[in-house]
Amino acid sequence: MRTVFLFIFILSIGVLTAQEQRTPVNVVTKRVNASFSYTNGTEVNLEGENAQVFVESWDKNSISIEIELISKHPDKAIAERDLNRLAYGTKRFKQKIFIRNYISQEEGEAATEAVLQAKYYIKVPEQCPVYLKNYFGLTQVKNLANNLRIYSEFSTIAIEDIKGIVDMRTRFGDITANRLNGDVAINARRSDVFLYEVSGNYDIDSEYGKLEIMAANELINLNINANKTDVLLYNIDPMKHQYALQTQYGQMTVPEELQYSFTENTQQRRKVNFVPSTEYYANISIQVAFGDLVIKKK
Repeated sequence: MRTVFLFIFILSIGVLTAQEQRTPVNVVTKRVNASFSYTNGTEVNLEGENAQVFVESWDKNSISIEIELISKHPDKAIAERDLNRLAYGTKRFKQKIFIRNYISQEEGEAATEAVLQAKYYIKVPEQCPVYLKNYFGLTQVKNLANNLRIYSEFSTIAIEDIKGIVDMRTRFGDITANRLNGDVAINARRSDVFLYEVSGNYDIDSEYGKLEIMAANELINLNINANKTDVLLYNIDPMKHQYALQTQYGQMTVPEELQYSFTENTQQRRKVNFVPSTEYYANISIQVAFGDLVIKKK
């Protein structure tokens, strides 16, 4: 009898779950557009929450902002009510343009029930500096050539064809970058970082994640401090780099062409230093604790 009752109980839960999945969701949307003139020194600052941010360059001497505010709930009346609470702001103060979204709720009002989201579609001149903060969303940036800063939590980052000074800090959000060239600083916590066809100078701190880098020919300097992170560096010409490598409680794999010797080689720690005979070389310094280091040639 108990077995039959348990079967009926589980079946009932399955039926209720299926009914919930078939419940239609009403989506209510509001779109807003804004534009600003651009002069040298103008900077875009955006702070988003539950936001998808898309930034790319264009050939116009202005900044275009399209905001899509979205509210989702099975009850259309609730979706419409809560959409009115999803506020936004775009304003200019001197050379800085500020953009953000937030929940506007009067004291004593019932809490929002709908799923609220903002989408930003921003176009800027290539030389426009961009500073982005985003929480619980997505950030995608393409074709910039000046200064890019991204602070992110629980939000993935995807950038492509970026030059200049880049500073990215993320917690619980992966980073994927294609064709990144410049002076780059990355601080990642509990995040995976994938860098493809990258060149320039890099300072990377990573903790609790994975770091995968495919170098371009113009890779100059690379400094990595990784803790509880596996590091994979490939597409490297072994004889064009000076190496200072260290692993602590992890494995180290390097190309056979390197005529290196361990300066320390114990079960706990391995250290390798190598200086090529060529006049020009790049510096690669990697320290990994509680993770593996793998370097592969082209």
